[in-house]
Amino acid sequence: MANVSMELRNAVKSNDIIKVKSLIKENADPNYRPFEVQGNSCSTLHLAVMQSRPEIVRLLLENRGDPNLEDVYSKCTPLFHASWDKENGTELIKLLLEYGGDINHTNKVYITPLMYIIQDSVLPYPDICGLMESVTLLDQTSKGAHINEKDATGKSPLHHAMYDDDLRHSGVIETFVSHGAQVDDVDNCERNMIHSVVLKKPSDFSQSLHDQIIPACVEILSKCGVDINGDDMFSLTPLHLAVLIHNVKVVDKILSLGGQISKTSKTGENSLHRSCLRYMIGPTVIANCNNKDILNSRDSFGSTPLHWAIWFREQTVIKCLLENGADTNICDLNGYSPLEFAELLRYDHLKMITTRSNSESRYVTMIDDIETEFHGTDVFEECPWISFIDKIDGKIDLTEWKKHLKLHKDSLRKFVTIVLDSPCMGMYYDIPENITISIAIETVINWLSAYVERTYPLLKCEIRLAGSKYEGTKVNIQDEFDYLFSLVNFQQHFIPTECDLNSSEVIMLKLKKECDRENFSNFLTADGFLDSAKINCALYSTINEGIIKLFKENSNTAFRSLYIEGLLNSAQGTLSCLTFHWVGPTVKLAPISVDIVPEIIIKDWTPRDIRTDSVLLNKLKKDSSVSVVMKTPDQNFVPNHEKYFRISFGDWEQVIIRNCPRAVTKGYILMKALLSSNYFPKIVDSENEEDFDLITTYKLKTCFLHELEKAELSNGETLSNQNIEKEVSLDWANKIITNLEKCIYDSELLSFFYPRRNLLLIEGSEVMYLDHEYKILLESLKELLKTGSDL
Repeated sequence: MANVSMELRNAVKSNDIIKVKSLIKENADPNYRPFEVQGNSCSTLHLAVMQSRPEIVRLLLENRGDPNLEDVYSKCTPLFHASWDKENGTELIKLLLEYGGDINHTNKVYITPLMYIIQDSVLPYPDICGLMESVTLLDQTSKGAHINEKDATGKSPLHHAMYDDDLRHSGVIETFVSHGAQVDDVDNCERNMIHSVVLKKPSDFSQSLHDQIIPACVEILSKCGVDINGDDMFSLTPLHLAVLIHNVKVVDKILSLGGQISKTSKTGENSLHRSCLRYMIGPTVIANCNNKDILNSRDSFGSTPLHWAIWFREQTVIKCLLENGADTNICDLNGYSPLEFAELLRYDHLKMITTRSNSESRYVTMIDDIETEFHGTDVFEECPWISFIDKIDGKIDLTEWKKHLKLHKDSLRKFVTIVLDSPCMGMYYDIPENITISIAIETVINWLSAYVERTYPLLKCEIRLAGSKYEGTKVNIQDEFDYLFSLVNFQQHFIPTECDLNSSEVIMLKLKKECDRENFSNFLTADGFLDSAKINCALYSTINEGIIKLFKENSNTAFRSLYIEGLLNSAQGTLSCLTFHWVGPTVKLAPISVDIVPEIIIKDWTPRDIRTDSVLLNKLKKDSSVSVVMKTPDQNFVPNHEKYFRISFGDWEQVIIRNCPRAVTKGYILMKALLSSNYFPKIVDSENEEDFDLITTYKLKTCFLHELEKAELSNGETLSNQNIEKEVSLDWANKIITNLEKCIYDSELLSFFYPRRNLLLIEGSEVMYLDHEYKILLESLKELLKTGSDL
């Protein structure tokens, strides 16, 4: 029976309808799920839907195919897959519904097929959309669809329509309302439908269409009774969110409907404060400030809109504020007037604006039809002539970039000095947030760890800080964190199984004892291997529940400056991060990302092919424990990718770098800072919009480790003289760039601990692509180091 059913599956794959009919007569099972072959364990009917075969789908449904059978991994029925089909989705949805498909079935993240279907089903203007003409919402509701059903995040189908990339016409809302949708609903973050729609980005349709649709949606929602000034859980109104996007027309529409600029968030800033982030939006909001007191309003930290505009270095907004009466004498709670605040941030350009003086290197360029001055003196100036280089007809010319770099040579040298002199890793400013942001994030993470242990004891974790923060090499501000969630209950129950997988340092974990199967059953494949995707989904879902609960119910002042921006992606099963915004006494609206990395520690085991002869590592007497993380290989190249765990060398790398002399590590920190600065150019290719990170901080780190190994540094090495220390740092920066240059020209940069892996190759490839781009970016980085180190 299994063989016949497997033959049916293969016939579906090859679209052999005649054979499908023949095998059905032989009683082949359309619901067959070959656990040992298909990682997601989907049925043959699932497969037919996924391959968009309406005729075969009908045959399977007519012969015992179950339209409500879940796949084991995501708990999605065939109807989910039909809702994602852009080619034959309408026909497939109708077929599955005809044979009893449940439109209210919830998958593992509590989303229903209706929430996916609505993105196409209610669009009444296919001529505008260019999408398939789909089943109407009325067809769905007549079959018992729960139009106000909510998912785990509290979002209804209408919320999903507002967030979805395929929202292309305001008629969507009218159709929902006419069929009973509760338009005044809010999600778990207490955001209403207007909050949702203003957060949309013009991702897959033109800006002009976005300019028409979103304001129209805002107006319809407002007329339907949605509060234009409604607060979410952080006291943010739709206007607070709208001013952060680039769409002036959305802001204009909200203001015309009664949006209040003066309403404040939990940290006391109003929409004018936030609008200072965007040079196109700030002047619009300023023009609508009927009460001039708003121009000098203060947030909870005493900062005025002018303080905010200075933090963002938005000269257009600064000029507009000053022209309209912004007071340059108001001090924030730290005692800084706007001019003193600019001095703290090394924003020299403010003096030139207020005194109307010019530097010798002043030049003007147009950005989005706005005249913008550059003086070559501002350390963090974002000059487009040095931030971007064009690729034309496959060629890149650095002549213009080098010409403009000379104009900014003084500011570049100041930048290098700031990084080398920074007492806190590579932090650019000596500000309280160098400490307070870390404390806030640590407080949140510790609370979440305790919540996971209470809610899902099997997933109890020990928390460890990792990444550049732990390593001591962070640059700029404290905006990125990595936390390892070490699953203590899994450590002793699984055996590592090594595999040969395209030079990727991955293993599988096999259950040791059959008696433990029941305890770990939710996280196992049919053949007893641990499924990393299932662990990620369970842990991330629990953390998502916890963080909403934390911010709603806890008033801890340690994280009063944090705003939740994005939750973990619990649906994909891959690694994800929490995202926040920070509003504090100095740092304004800074994005913060926190990688949550589940790991399992394997004791007393050394993987094969792992470098064990490192002099530096052996000197540090690292124990034999190995960390494996839930970072799976690329599913495009690796079947059953969720069964694999990546061996992590982060612990070892961080131990080595943490034990380096400070002056030596500063060389690596400087290279990281240059790479992430506005001086390092991005390649703009008009013929190819795909963006590649070619030279990365990890590649720089690998070159650094190879150079450290060569030098055979000892732990006891000390450097006391500050001048000598700078020379040592610059020397090590040059060693790193020289190593990288050799690797690029040899087309080979070997992983320090896993020499089988060449970091210059894309996963699944044996050829180094974009060789020309690598060499151009290398030349740029060399030029930055050469120019910037002439102190």
